[in-house]
Amino acid sequence: MENWKILWEDERTAKGLSRKQSFVDLGCGNGLLVHILSSEGHSGKGIDVRRRKIWDMYGPQTHLEECAVSPNDLYPDADWLIGNHSDELTPWIPVIAARSSYSCCYFVLPCCFFDFHGKYNRRQSKKTQYREYLDFVTEVGLVCGFNVEEDCLRIPSTKRVCLIGKSRTYLTSQSAALDELRGRYISRRQCHSIRAPGEVEGGHQREHQPAASRAVGLIAGREALKNMGVAGALISGFQPRGKEPVRNCSALPKDFVDSVVLEVANLLLSGIQDLSGASGAWSRGESLTLSEIAAHLNEDTLKRLRNEYGGLQTLLRNNHQVFEG
Repeated sequence: MENWKILWEDERTAKGLSRKQSFVDLGCGNGLLVHILSSEGHSGKGIDVRRRKIWDMYGPQTHLEECAVSPNDLYPDADWLIGNHSDELTPWIPVIAARSSYSCCYFVLPCCFFDFHGKYNRRQSKKTQYREYLDFVTEVGLVCGFNVEEDCLRIPSTKRVCLIGKSRTYLTSQSAALDELRGRYISRRQCHSIRAPGEVEGGHQREHQPAASRAVGLIAGREALKNMGVAGALISGFQPRGKEPVRNCSALPKDFVDSVVLEVANLLLSGIQDLSGASGAWSRGESLTLSEIAAHLNEDTLKRLRNEYGGLQTLLRNNHQVFEG
């Protein structure tokens, strides 16, 4: 949170603003960042394809929406778009920010490696996959007309490099032309015809160029491109993530979970080990492996558990308090 305070306080000072920035968090997950920013007086909302149970704990001042995000969704009233480990939305966020309004900024914290239309394919062996992906997302920001800044957050994660687009490399009167160039760039990425930053060309490393020239060079290419409207390029091949089913045993009916837990508890207590030798004394039960427990459960129960991630093990972990002494 301290990072956001510094970033946005500096921006308000530089621009002479008194009101606090508005935001939209795309792929907000548990919604905690949305809740914190809203509590600090920033107007905004979070959007995610799947609702989380914790959302109900935040209260009405925290605005969270359950829906899929499309590249053609624009947010003209937002000052900032946020992508915190936003997976397949990560490369799209600079594009959405650029098209939402000339003043819209963005913040992304890349984690999983996605291109515009699927998984990101490595093109270099001299860089780590993480570094190569950061360069790709930076390139997207440059093509979209942003001055891209890179920073390393002080968070407990190996993926802690963030990319920020706060200012533009073009005039507002050039927005329409840039919009067309973005569409062509995205179209070419789909055809895998764009070189990654720093890739060897003709046996020589490309010379350093200013950001704007480098972006234009990436878009122009060597072959003629068929004209395509930007909207067509954005939606072509992109599949918004559908609503994901909850399969960690937490959505199973309570009576089913209770019956399995009770059955396992009875199995563990069936071999009573009398600690004191006295009749009726407390017994700690015995230890059984998962396979031994599974052998005592009926096939319908096992079949139902196989549809959950982690199956029986996850269910027992979710109810660990029953089995801990």
